[in-house]
Amino acid sequence: MADANYYPDNWKDYVNCLKETGRAPPRNWAIFAARYRAASAYQMAVFMQLSDKLKAGYSVGMGLLLSYSAFEAACRASMCETYQVEIPSSNGFAVECRKKLIMSFGRFGEEDFPLRGALTSSQLRKKLDAFFVNESDDLVPIASAFRHLFAHGHWTPVGTKTLSDSACSAIEMLAQLLRMKGDELLSDELDKTMKQ
Repeated sequence: MADANYYPDNWKDYVNCLKETGRAPPRNWAIFAARYRAASAYQMAVFMQLSDKLKAGYSVGMGLLLSYSAFEAACRASMCETYQVEIPSSNGFAVECRKKLIMSFGRFGEEDFPLRGALTSSQLRKKLDAFFVNESDDLVPIASAFRHLFAHGHWTPVGTKTLSDSACSAIEMLAQLLRMKGDELLSDELDKTMKQ
């Protein structure tokens, strides 16, 4: 997915294409590349005196936050909002992710769904409902919800039920997909640049 230095796949080609015309990458694309690099290079946070399951739960949350930050930067550089970008299922990715999420968390519409009360956006709630009942394969809403919960202090591995390998795997899948979508947006920008 990324080169040996963890940059996006298309970054080197994009930089070289701009160099041919005497330009440097615009600031927003450079921010995306830096955030992507940090997210791709991230392995796990180091915690003292926490169980392995707690470490894993917090670590996947941090990894998702880094990947979402890169995705947001790519959206900003592409002059679109994150909620305008859909990440549809490819090769059954959404199906597998949904299955792991339901196994770990239950369905969003259920009253005991972890952190349901922490999500106040009615638009996000509708999109999550559609995802969990197979009406949508767009993975941005679920990634956005977890990012929101982690960044705004509602995330705990026990509260989010991210103590299981299945839950951690689903969140890692979401993080990877966000980075891939950011690289795809960069690829679109590269195509536009090459046509200029």
